[in-house]
Amino acid sequence: MKKLIQLSLVGSSALASTISYSGVQNLSITVASNGETFQAMDVDFDGDGTIDMIFRVGAGDSDPSAEWDGRSSARIFLQNGTGVAGGDGNVQPLLIGDSTEWLPWVAQEFNEQMLLSLGKDGSGNFPNGEDRYLAFTLKKDNDVLKGWALVNVSLDFTSFNATQVPYAVNRATLTLQEWAYSCAANENIEMGDKGGATGASGCGVENVPEPSTFGLLALGAAGLGILKRRKA
Repeated sequence: MKKLIQLSLVGSSALASTISYSGVQNLSITVASNGETFQAMDVDFDGDGTIDMIFRVGAGDSDPSAEWDGRSSARIFLQNGTGVAGGDGNVQPLLIGDSTEWLPWVAQEFNEQMLLSLGKDGSGNFPNGEDRYLAFTLKKDNDVLKGWALVNVSLDFTSFNATQVPYAVNRATLTLQEWAYSCAANENIEMGDKGGATGASGCGVENVPEPSTFGLLALGAAGLGILKRRKA
């Protein structure tokens, strides 16, 4: 089942931005170990009508011999030429102020998937329950735009037999809090840089809307599309 989540906007006057910023979104997907396989969220960072990245969480399998894909995890799938900073199958976690300059980039190739976290104690690059940034690139015609997304991955082991099943959890939650990208081709951006915006802003957009707590942001050329998918 697919669900489209929409966001209403209230405009306020501001200068045009050189950085497109989503505003605070706090969009979450959660999956429990009660028979659900996974939940996924499709993200269109720039509102051009194509999915740029899929975020997915899975609560794993009660069988400790389960294959890797059945284990508790949080991961991304790159779409439509999107790239991400990382390597060896893992997304590189970044802190506020880190720059996209000199980062190792992985470009999409055949629905490339990259791991955020796996198994007990959040083993993987992204620490369990802590905010971290990931850096991404968007392909726009012949140009590349660089950006960031703030993500939190929480794997809850409190009520599951995690000592015997080290890769399974009671509940897994991923929250996409906010994101931004530079409007200029190949221009580097620091993690957390919103271009001075306090609310959502788009490239060349002079009205900066204040977002509500729902999910679809539309700012002319700059916007976002979110689809949540659930598989039982």
